[in-house]
Amino acid sequence: MKILIGTPAYGGLVTTEYLVSMVTTTRGFIRDKVDFTLYTMANESLINRGRNGIAHAALEGGYDKLVFIDADIGWTYDDICNLLNSKQDIIGGTYPMKTYPLTVNFNAMPEHAEIFAHNTDKGKLYRKTMDKFAEYKARYADKNGEVQVIHVPTGFMSIKVAVFRHLQDKVATYQNVDLNTGAQSTIHEFFPVRIKNNALESEDWAFCSIAREHGIAVHLNTKIVTKHVGTHIFQP
Repeated sequence: MKILIGTPAYGGLVTTEYLVSMVTTTRGFIRDKVDFTLYTMANESLINRGRNGIAHAALEGGYDKLVFIDADIGWTYDDICNLLNSKQDIIGGTYPMKTYPLTVNFNAMPEHAEIFAHNTDKGKLYRKTMDKFAEYKARYADKNGEVQVIHVPTGFMSIKVAVFRHLQDKVATYQNVDLNTGAQSTIHEFFPVRIKNNALESEDWAFCSIAREHGIAVHLNTKIVTKHVGTHIFQP
């Protein structure tokens, strides 16, 4: 299996948590003879364009899986092995949002979402706190910790490249010019930012929605809760 690890790195920067995790992963991959390439995209100010460009590289390079790992994520070798060993077309881990109390980032299927509901004076809110996440994991995840979801974040996500091949004639395209070489490429917009059902979908939510619209399920591995680095390291 040929793996591309894609990291959008705004300003050409990654965090120390990412660096340490990547060194550990590289050692593990070399030991376990995993065929992988690390592809970082620096100085791209539009995250959706960056993800589209990395997906294009995965398609053009003949890779089997693309693993997005954001520059502000810290993970373990077991985490990435759990992603790569999954048979799912699209699967991701989750991580705390950069806020307290800690809440994790994904959207559950409607039949599972009620577990996260809280009634307030202004209506019902859905807060995925760590205790509720543990209950959700115990109730709905399979023996591998996997559960189907509506959306999973791209910060730590594995995608079979066959997914992109399936979707490439179903999404818009645009022309991209390499500022260094002048070469032009046709890029598929797998990761748009769009409005759907009166809500603004970020590029990761939109990608998951597009996949599901075309019969491809999206899964969360509930065993994976990575670190999320800001001015503070958010972790369970």
